[in-house]
Amino acid sequence: MFGILGVIHSSLPFGGIYFPGQEKYYYFIAIFQLIGMYLNSVCNGTIDCVSVILMQLASNQFDVLKAHLKNIKYTDDKDVSKKIKTQIGFHQEILEYCELVEELLNYGILAQFLCSAISICFTLLQLIMIPYNFKMSIILLYLTCILCQLWMYCWFGHLVLVKSSEVIDACYMSEWYKCHPRMKSFFFLIMERSKKPTYFTAGKFFILSLTTFVTILKSSYSYFAVLQRMYEG
Repeated sequence: MFGILGVIHSSLPFGGIYFPGQEKYYYFIAIFQLIGMYLNSVCNGTIDCVSVILMQLASNQFDVLKAHLKNIKYTDDKDVSKKIKTQIGFHQEILEYCELVEELLNYGILAQFLCSAISICFTLLQLIMIPYNFKMSIILLYLTCILCQLWMYCWFGHLVLVKSSEVIDACYMSEWYKCHPRMKSFFFLIMERSKKPTYFTAGKFFILSLTTFVTILKSSYSYFAVLQRMYEG
């Protein structure tokens, strides 16, 4: 009896003794666990993809805004006034969209960053504790996935940060200098607002950027070094 349970314990995806006589239902338990693993991986991957797509959409909208501003050609004040007012409204809609996405994602991203930083520390520690074998390859693959996940959030957040700042340059590349001073003031409104870059955060603590990504890696390595000394000591 205990020998059979030992086989079940070692061969199930999530080994364990769940109830007496579970060896009779081995295939049902294994299939149930595999389905659960699949659904969990799909949900986790989907959440990350949806989050970065929402950020990428904001980045793309800033690209569209810049293209529209660059293509404003002076014909007469009335035409320019109509075009620039439309772009001011479009800019405001993009900013409101970014605020909505920020409120939706920021605390979830913070939790993800904290869990990932802890996972990186303990994954590195595990790498120095085991000999080089197939298990180490799996751990390295897991570590790579964690780093890619962090990089995605920081990269797409960085794109929004940069492209929102480039709106000022797009205004300069239009024919604003030919316009009436009143029309120039409309360009000035967009340029002044763009001096404050739009960005996404992790729980209002960290701005999502490549600088933050590097900071997380440095912090994770520092904590790993402490754990390594404790382990070797």
